[in-house]
Amino acid sequence: MSATVLKQLGEQVRTLHNRIAAASDEIDDLLFASRERGETVETMPEQTARRLSELGAEKDRLTAELRKVNEAQHQTAEALGRAQLENGGSRGVGSRDNLRPGMVQRLPLRPPAAVFEELRQAATEKRSLRLGGGGFGHDILAAGPWDDRIDFGEARLAGAEALLAEPTRIADYIPAFALDQPAVAWMQQTAGATAAAPVAPGATKPESSPVWAKKTATARKIAHYSSFEDEIAQDVNGWQLIVGGAMIAGLVAAENHQILYGDGTGEQLTGLLETGGIGSVDRDTTNESRADALLRGITTVRTTAFVEPNVVILHPSDLLEVYREKASGSGEYLAGNPLSATASPLWGVPVVLTTDISQGTAVAANLAVAARVYFRQAPTFQVHASGGGKDEFTANVTLCRAEERLALTVPQPAAVCEIIL
Repeated sequence: MSATVLKQLGEQVRTLHNRIAAASDEIDDLLFASRERGETVETMPEQTARRLSELGAEKDRLTAELRKVNEAQHQTAEALGRAQLENGGSRGVGSRDNLRPGMVQRLPLRPPAAVFEELRQAATEKRSLRLGGGGFGHDILAAGPWDDRIDFGEARLAGAEALLAEPTRIADYIPAFALDQPAVAWMQQTAGATAAAPVAPGATKPESSPVWAKKTATARKIAHYSSFEDEIAQDVNGWQLIVGGAMIAGLVAAENHQILYGDGTGEQLTGLLETGGIGSVDRDTTNESRADALLRGITTVRTTAFVEPNVVILHPSDLLEVYREKASGSGEYLAGNPLSATASPLWGVPVVLTTDISQGTAVAANLAVAARVYFRQAPTFQVHASGGGKDEFTANVTLCRAEERLALTVPQPAAVCEIIL
């Protein structure tokens, strides 16, 4: 049932995108014609001004409706994923072994308060502790001296502990699965089956030549460690949130960079923008606005991968420049009324802001189609059971680390387009 609802919601999203684009086109046509006649906002005919107001209100209404449908998509996908997880099944997409809970986006998971209290006491008393309940439906087994462990699953800590950290996690927008082996075999399609045609009875049928390449992605580790004074664990309530949150946030920042820019050498992932076969758009800085270049990138995905982009990934400074662009002559903001209560998506596509993408570069993509991320080990924050070695013991400090192991695949690279702004 949920799968049917998810399909219906996807059709609603496409319809809303088309209606928003049609309203935007009509607004552009009216403004262009008005500028050609030398009109300003004050001298524009009342009929034109009224129509522009109606179209603006219609866009705002459609955009609000699109947000609701997108949220319903996320909730339905979460419910479907959880149902699959509970039902178990054979090894595959819907099984306990391979499915990350819900394959959901932006689902904040926080271990129970009792778990944090156990961790606080263990760190204070310098004793070993094993915490169960992993992010993928299996227990986390402690090994070696690093016994005090919290697994935060696919999400980072939420709230005050996310200090001085980029809040966006690109992996939240990519279907993700647990990996029960060191590597995953996958197939990448670079050409479709396109020779189908009407055939007369008895005639030879045309041959299609789709192109697939078998590939293997190895789970790579992203990790770092730090230390904190023993007095922090003894005296500060909620230190686990602050220390653990900072460590997980640093892990996510490195993960974001790898998903975008990893070059596949050494222990790096092969990121989206280093994958062969993705689309590419360079803005004509003389004759083209940033918004127009972004639209070309969105259209590239639509016409080469035949899917609707579901994200535009932008650096906040680039979105600032998009919003600041003005029409020549009238000086009106191309993005619309800056005092509008709601910020619209770009060309009907949701914007994902992150400082982990280089300024001057944007990505238009349908990440649900383009990529998959496989977690061999979910993001995990660990505190050394005995504090550390001799140096740490004598200095009254405790070691901690955060790490994860993951693999990234891009089976449909055409669903990604890099846009140089």
